[in-house]
Amino acid sequence: MLSISAINAKPGMVLAAPLHHPDDPEIVLLQPGVELDEKLINRLVEMHAGELWIRYPGLEYIAEHYCPEVGRAQRQLTQLFSSQLDAIGRGSAHGLIFDKLQSAVGSLLSAFQKKPKSAVFVKDVAQRDQEALRHGSSVCMLSLLLGIQLEHYIVAQRRRILGFTGKDISCLGIGAMLHDIGMLRLEKDVRERWSSRHDRHDPEWQRHVMIGYEMVKGHLSPSASGVVLHHHQRYDGSGFPHRADIDGDTKPVVGKDIHIFARICAVADAFDRLRIPTTSHVPALPNIAAQRIMIERALAGEFDPIVVHGLVRIAPAFAPGTVVHLNTGQDAVVTEWNQDDPCRPVVLPIETHRSILAKQHDADFEPDPVDLSMDHSIYISRVDDHRVAGFLFDPDLVHALLRPRGNDDNDADRYIQHANDQSRARAVAKELEQYEQHNVTHAAPDHQQARRSATRLTRHPPAA
Repeated sequence: MLSISAINAKPGMVLAAPLHHPDDPEIVLLQPGVELDEKLINRLVEMHAGELWIRYPGLEYIAEHYCPEVGRAQRQLTQLFSSQLDAIGRGSAHGLIFDKLQSAVGSLLSAFQKKPKSAVFVKDVAQRDQEALRHGSSVCMLSLLLGIQLEHYIVAQRRRILGFTGKDISCLGIGAMLHDIGMLRLEKDVRERWSSRHDRHDPEWQRHVMIGYEMVKGHLSPSASGVVLHHHQRYDGSGFPHRADIDGDTKPVVGKDIHIFARICAVADAFDRLRIPTTSHVPALPNIAAQRIMIERALAGEFDPIVVHGLVRIAPAFAPGTVVHLNTGQDAVVTEWNQDDPCRPVVLPIETHRSILAKQHDADFEPDPVDLSMDHSIYISRVDDHRVAGFLFDPDLVHALLRPRGNDDNDADRYIQHANDQSRARAVAKELEQYEQHNVTHAAPDHQQARRSATRLTRHPPAA
């Protein structure tokens, strides 16, 4: 299966997954196996149907990243949030509403735990014309995925909270979902001014964090309501709101004084705004471009670099199933995602969209995959209508986020060690896979040791 936008669909393509209604995700518009024709494609474009999963024999394994249970939990959470947005905006915020949202977040987390390979950010559930819904849902999804990826770091940052509670990120999810709820209570002209200018220094717009906090305080846990209040804090102290000290003076909140949940939501919020801005004057960016900007901003001190490192690992620069254009002039579909070299995935060349149609009806049509991390003369130059060659980055830029912090930041040092161990384990596993592809029935002793090392590192990572 591969992913293409509705506008790029061609008659004769066959759906590989259910297509849900963009305005009501619980409604299935089209079932798998439906063959698209021109009339149907035009209707899907008019409805802003977004991404379509197209059948492509030989790539069925890509479906492991797109678990139906995860998609169902995601749609249910989004639908519940949608049904409550108007009520919350009118001031009808009751505990029952928040309890239901909390339960829906828990269901999504459970779905991720049952299918860990689906714990990557692939696409939005809601569409762009439902901006408050789309943004809240996406920031919630990104924050939860970051919470899963950064479990060791979160536990270390919350060391005063014992046991399972320290690992519980459901409060992060609910806070992230509602992080901009105060925007609904701002005057219309203030919201419109923000949408057109994106001026973070506008004091009237900045009020939304205090308004939102007052709306949820007492309904949510302190860690969740704190996300609503502090999601615009910056690691270097350039964010808001300022905090009053014991003398009554207000000072910026800096570094680890910002709750880890707020730091995570800040990264998710900024990344999503880069991907899909609220103003038409600012172009939307593909994941790779938004990631590059986030890395550079983290290296400049604006965001917690450990959190941004986690972002690179849960939001693929080029997600499996994505159709890309190579500098060789070929189109290709991404088949494997490399967390340690995000800009160089494994791709399967396809000559044109006609080859997609040919492959659907001819399983013998089998080009060889290309591992871009092994051949640096080939690279991805375009995704959809976006030129991305200028945004590609080497692994060294990601590694810069993990510079040793010294004795004053042992939590980060432990996360760095954990991340490095996981990278080594993946490298060993990849070597083993290549070795076994040569049909060797008895692995040499050094490979047997490598297998044991890979198993130990992946199943029993160092404790943070």
